[in-house]
Amino acid sequence: AAFRYIPREGGEELLYDLRSNPEELHNLAKQPAQAERMTRMRQRLAAHLKSVGESSGPQKSDDLAKPYSALRLPILHG
Repeated sequence: AAFRYIPREGGEELLYDLRSNPEELHNLAKQPAQAERMTRMRQRLAAHLKSVGESSGPQKSDDLAKPYSALRLPILHG
């Protein structure tokens, strides 16, 4: 399956199954059946951020107003 994981400001997380939901209308992030996948996606994000020398979110107060996409956080597929 192809999933898209998107971390958002404020701790909100989005998870979409792109095969059954290509329009990304149904967020699966809080479904118990996706708990293991969410853990893996968080781990992949943390590893990516570590590899590029960033922590897990905005670093400066002016960064708080930017969407995560402006902070170079990836949208993970897997």
